This record gives sequence, structure tokens and C-alpha cells, in this order.
Amino acid sequence: MKKTPFLSLTAVCLLAQCNKAPVQNAVATVQAATGPSVPVITTGASPHFLKVASHLDVGGMSLNYADQDGLLESLANIGDEILKGLPEADRSKVPADFSFKKVLSALGLDGLKAAGTSTRKTADGLYYTRSFAYIPGGRKGLMSLTGGKAEPLLTLNAAPKGTDIALEFPLHLKTLTQESLPVVMALMQEKERQELEAQLSMPLPPLGLTGRQIGEKMDARLALFIQAHTDQQLALPTVEVPLPGVDALLVADRLGWLLEPVKQQFLPMLNNPGAPFEVADKDGVLTLTFREPVGPAPMDFQPVLRFDSKADRLYVATRPAFLKAAVEGKEKLASEAGFKKAWTGLPEEGNAAFYLSGRLLGEVAKRAKETLAASNEPEETKKNVTKVLDFLAPYLSKDQAACMANLAEGSTGAANLVLPLNDTSTLSTLTTISILSSLAVPTFATVNQKSQDMKAGNEGRQIALALNLYAQDNNGQYPPTLEQLGQYLGEGDDNILKNSTTVWLYNPTLGPDAPETAIILAASEPTTFGKPKRQVIRKSGIVETITEEQFQLEKDDNLR
Repeated sequence: MKKTPFLSLTAVCLLAQCNKAPVQNAVATVQAATGPSVPVITTGASPHFLKVASHLDVGGMSLNYADQDGLLESLANIGDEILKGLPEADRSKVPADFSFKKVLSALGLDGLKAAGTSTRKTADGLYYTRSFAYIPGGRKGLMSLTGGKAEPLLTLNAAPKGTDIALEFPLHLKTLTQESLPVVMALMQEKERQELEAQLSMPLPPLGLTGRQIGEKMDARLALFIQAHTDQQLALPTVEVPLPGVDALLVADRLGWLLEPVKQQFLPMLNNPGAPFEVADKDGVLTLTFREPVGPAPMDFQPVLRFDSKADRLYVATRPAFLKAAVEGKEKLASEAGFKKAWTGLPEEGNAAFYLSGRLLGEVAKRAKETLAASNEPEETKKNVTKVLDFLAPYLSKDQAACMANLAEGSTGAANLVLPLNDTSTLSTLTTISILSSLAVPTFATVNQKSQDMKAGNEGRQIALALNLYAQDNNGQYPPTLEQLGQYLGEGDDNILKNSTTVWLYNPTLGPDAPETAIILAASEPTTFGKPKRQVIRKSGIVETITEEQFQLEKDDNLR
């Protein structure tokens, strides 16, 4: 059923009666509240429609339903039949007990019977979307990653006032490890199974727990809250327009079993008078606070960690004030007018949640336009992109939120977003996590790239330091190759070269008179995320990420 704007709730009610009474007609007609009659089938009607429809809005701008009963099992059976027909030489490469149907069951995907979504526009101009995945036997396997029963959300109870981004999600590996992993391992080849078993059985320092033990115990809940300070100017060497400053807070529940052993092991060391942080351990609450900010404003973070063993809750914040606002503050994000609008129709209890403030979206759009204006892009490109940003401006001024919650017979989701979600499919409507993931992917990609850049930069800085040590011992001359640098460093000390995950271009011709800004090392390939950029290490040891265009202008022909 799709795009039926005049379907009234009476249609659903009549369908319920049709399902209870003997079927006499193939099609029944229902008089809609404000329009012509709507046909509702009785013969061949889905037995799961009412279960799904009871969690959706009927009569909005879209209603989508998909009955999946038996579909995935049929595909698995086809896969198993194909396996049986393989030549013996090929069949012998597949584990004897392997079966697509067993894998489907182990992952919990055979329990999905039907799914649906509905969307309607609200008075505030947002699109309210509801979704439901009907799993009458209860979630298992892959579906159990969303955690257990719905519970009071950290976003509503712990997020400080002024939070611009809230992301809450379960970290539930317990059921998957205990129930599905043994089945999956039984379907693996003997060699691969032994290798995986060895990895899972290896204790992880300093915890002393194996990967399997951690998986069997992991039933945590995490929340990340970020507050942007638009009055601060964070200048980065590779960004034309300064970024706003930020504060961040990570909250984790049910990790005491993991933290208590670490606390007992490291607490004596943490209490060392020479440690850079103050330690307080009273009434089951451990607090670690850095004595001084770790950098200049606006990077003057003063990290603080707080673990409440009674509540089994961990906080890690960039600054004590942001932590205090979450722990002691009476004014929370849930009290703000914009948040209340975004949360209209969303539950107070759930398993995952997402919130994004219109204030931050507007600031991002503003700085995007400033960055565009300062860039070297052609004027026609600037003009076209500006038109798109201007078009999006009204949408980017609204707070948005989404939430998913586990129920006894499936998972339900609700969201207030600036764009409608009108389509449904088996996997996309399992839970509203699909919505959260699509919103988080660009952020993750950026963070992932920054993480890789930081790691490569640290490696390059260490190599540059070793090169300068070599030059000091060799009249200012650098080694002809990085391999020779490894020989100079000797066994063990050459790990900075052996363990480097980046392939480096190297200029061995720089002499004592070469400027300190000359590029001595550079990543062999530019980044492919966003505008092409290249990580370089100056002779002075300074690490920079510059545009590929700037790199081509600066590089020496001997850098190879």
C-alpha cells in the first residue's frame, strides 16, 4: 500500500473485521472520511498488516508496507540448493555443515515478518516518520545488537542544555556472542575457525580478559553529546574559515565490570603526586581531572573523567563545567523549546536516539558559504552552490531528532526530520537506526579521515626526527634512502619505519642550507575524501596537510 493520502483509520478497522469474519468478497470498499471509497482486499490479505499498521500513521502523506514472511527463507533455500548442485571439487571447499538457512537463523533475520513506514508533515514544518519491523518471535542474532528492552534515554536525562549534537546507541554484543557466534563458527572451515578461536581466546592487556569474555559481557549503552561554541574561532592550517570551538561529553552505562579491574590496577599509579591530574575517590565515585588546560584557547580543554560505581555510569568530558552541567545541572537539553518540538511524538524510553540542533546546522551553512567565497573555485560554481545553500537555509534552521525502541514483537522508530522518508524495504525499516546511520556517515567519514591523518602525521614526525639525528651525525647530510636510515637506527629502533602504515615519498638531497620549510617527507598519494590533500613533513619536523595543488607547487623533483 503506497501513497494513499485519503485512507482513513476506518479502513484499518474494517480490515480487522474482515480478517475475523468469513471471507465472502475478494475486495471490500471503505468510504474514506473526506474522499471516495478505498478498496481493501480480504482474499490474500497479509496476516501481519494490522500488527505493523497499528504502529504507523494512516492518512498522512505516505504509508508503505512490505510483507517479508518467508522471503528471506526462500532465498536461503535457493542458495542451499545451488550449493548441493556444485561439483564435488567446489563443494569440498565449503564447510560440511554450512547452510544459508543456518546463517540466516543465526543472524536472526528469519524472524522478520513484515515492516512499514509512514510519513506526515507537522505544523512545525518537519516530517514525522514512524517505522515498525514486526518480529513476533522476538529479536535474536544480528537483531539483538540494538540492545534489550527500551529504557529511559540518556539524551533526555543527561544531555546538558546547549547540546547541539546528541548521539545515543547500544553496544550490545552479549546475545550475538553467546548465541550466534558458536553457530557461525561451526559453519567455518577448520583452519579459519581455529584462527578465530585463538584470537578470541587471547587475553587483552591490561584488562586480562579475552575477546570472547568481553563479547559475552558487553551490554553497554553509549551517548555522545557535543556543544558548539560559535563565538570561538578555531583556526586550522588547512581550513580557509575558522571553525567553532566545541565541548564534548561521553556517557557510558554498564561498563563497571570492565572499569573496576582497571581502576584497581592503575589507581596507585594515578595517585602519584607527580601525575598531571587530581584524583578523588569517595563514596564509590572516582574522579580524575587534569590540573591544567592541555592547550591554548579555544583548545584549552581540561579533560575530566568520572566513574560512579553505584550507578555504573562513566562520564568523560572535555571540561569540568560541561560534566557538571550533565551531573548536577538542573537545566538539560530536554527543557529547550527547539528540542521539545523536535521530540514531539517521540518516546521517552528507547534504545537509540539522535538529535541535531538547527543552530548548529545554520552555523555550518553560514561557514560553508564563507569557505566557498574564500576558495579558488570558479565563480559559476560558487554561484550554483550558493543557490543550493540558500534553498536549504529554511530546512537547516530546524532542530531534528530520531529515536528507536525495542518492543516485545519487534522494533519501532520515530523521527522528526526536515526531509520526508517515503519508501520502505526489508532492511531499511528494521529500525530507525538506518536513519541515524545515514546522518552519521558523513561525520564518521570525516573523523575517520582525520584519525588516519593524525596517525600518519605522528609516524612522519618520528621519521623526520630520526632523519635529523642521522644528519647531525653525518655533516648535515641525510641518508640516500629510508632503508639506510633503518640500518642506522638498528634493530628495534627501526620500528618507526617497519610499522608505518603510510608509504612515504622522501627527498634525500636536502642539505644543511635547505630552508626549514622544505618538504622532506610526503604521503605517496593524496586523500580521496573531499578535496584532494596531501600530508607533508617539513625539514623542521612540522606536520601539515596541504591541498594537492599547493603540494605540486612546493614539491622538489627529488622527492620520490
